[in-house]
Amino acid sequence: MIDAVNKISTYVILVMLMLMIEGVAVGQKREKKIEDFIPTENVGGRRDDARAKVKSKQKRYKHIVKNHNGKFLYANPCALEATHKMGFEYVVQTPGLLGSLNPLGTWWTNFRTHSFLIITRTPFWKVILNSRIKKCREASGDIVG
Repeated sequence: MIDAVNKISTYVILVMLMLMIEGVAVGQKREKKIEDFIPTENVGGRRDDARAKVKSKQKRYKHIVKNHNGKFLYANPCALEATHKMGFEYVVQTPGLLGSLNPLGTWWTNFRTHSFLIITRTPFWKVILNSRIKKCREASGDIVG
């Protein structure tokens, strides 16, 4: 009779161990998070993750700094698109204000951008751009100056 009790207790212990192991294995299943359903959006709390995704999609343009607007059409979308096709954009600044470049900084920024345009586009980039802007003026009816 003692042998039967030992066998039954051994079976009971084995069954309990198997159930515990199964319970642990089932408990280790990963819960589904919202990221599993929406893989394209950043729903985490980290801001730098969102910035990295936005920065990769945005194109960075070189700048040509102007201290006055002159005869350029800054609000004309056609003219802005023409400069973006060339790889730069004009930036108007008021000299002397906080955050404005000093004359040396303005010269250096413009020098780098002009060198970039001469090397990547053509030495006649300004003539090509002026003809495109002239077409934009005629198309939109903007006459400046």
